[in-house]
Amino acid sequence: MRRLNNPQKSIRRRFMDRCIVYYSRKDRTWIAHSLHTDQIGTGDSLLSALTDLLRGVQNLVTLAETNKDIALWREAPKKIKDRAKKARTMPQELYSVAYKRLIGKWPDEIRVFAEPARQQPLTVSIPEGDIICPSRN
Repeated sequence: MRRLNNPQKSIRRRFMDRCIVYYSRKDRTWIAHSLHTDQIGTGDSLLSALTDLLRGVQNLVTLAETNKDIALWREAPKKIKDRAKKARTMPQELYSVAYKRLIGKWPDEIRVFAEPARQQPLTVSIPEGDIICPSRN
């Protein structure tokens, strides 16, 4: 596990990650899995799972900023990383919808249906600066 030298001042500026979003037939749910923090989000849709993951990662970053004993960086299992290498890239527009849901800028009355053909896995980057500490809002 990597630890940042000064977590209180540097996490938000330097945080970037990548995740895979896939459908679990066994669990009958969408799963979004962070590749570098090993966090998981779930939901009944691709966007719900991704939004749930972003919320969890944001909470982890906030906790790591205030508690130096919390390890932010933890690699996902090899099986997940191998699956991500074979996945297609998610259109950035879908990520933008999930991010806007996270920060409360997407109207609840507008629903977006997005599902890849044959429920194939997709990867997407979490850009630097998108995960913020709620206290800055």
